[in-house]
Amino acid sequence: VDSGKTQGGSSGSNRVASGNSVRIEITPVAGKPGFADMNGYEWAEEAVNSLYDKNIISGVGNGKFEPERNIKREEFVKLLVEALGNNVEVGQIDFADIPEGHWSIPYISKAVSLDFIKGYSEDCFGIGDEISREDMAVIIYRALNNSGYEFTGDGKVFADEKEISEY
Repeated sequence: VDSGKTQGGSSGSNRVASGNSVRIEITPVAGKPGFADMNGYEWAEEAVNSLYDKNIISGVGNGKFEPERNIKREEFVKLLVEALGNNVEVGQIDFADIPEGHWSIPYISKAVSLDFIKGYSEDCFGIGDEISREDMAVIIYRALNNSGYEFTGDGKVFADEKEISEY
């Protein structure tokens, strides 16, 4: 704060007067992102708030989380890269469907460099596409496997095993 005078405000905010202008500073309260659209999803609030507090998620803007919306490929990659604590570096990716300067480039670049994810092809990532649970499982497996985790089979069979792709 510059040479302004701080005045009282509601919890999590300060009203700062400086010259002829007043600036409102809002400080998020830990664990309380206040997503306006979480009614009916109280069962998920603790997990959502925890991911928010760790800067892994931020919602979709305007105080919304959109809990009913399916997650997109690039969003899932960001969550995984952030959750695993991998430092994000911008590297070279050659997916023609990712616009220059897109927010997801550092995350996709990191995931590709760590061999967590591949595109649909060498030049198509699938930006904006919803991700299937099958693809999520493959990406999580690769990410954890490439991070040093080992997996052993337990012999369980999935009810929809015949619908699961070979990859």
